[in-house]
Amino acid sequence: MDPGTCDSYCWSCSSRPSPAWSSLGLTFNHMLDRLEGVFTTQQSFFDDAGHELRTLITILRGHLAAHGGAVELADRPGGGSMFTIVIPVRPTSA
Repeated sequence: MDPGTCDSYCWSCSSRPSPAWSSLGLTFNHMLDRLEGVFTTQQSFFDDAGHELRTLITILRGHLAAHGGAVELADRPGGGSMFTIVIPVRPTSA
């Protein structure tokens, strides 16, 4: 028996996939395209949010430091980060 010929042991002898497999492949590719778009949008959001927060915290630190205050950051494993803003009761004299 020639291995290149179709026989009863072949699961498919057609060079074209069945319509069901074609549809499944197209649907799967569409789903992957949509997931890639979501991940790209999500990464862009996190990059923008991180930039905006760093800018805000830098400005806040500058204003607080000028008046004797501070911004303290504590990382909480599995719980994000916690910011503490220390504002003096009386302004310090410069």
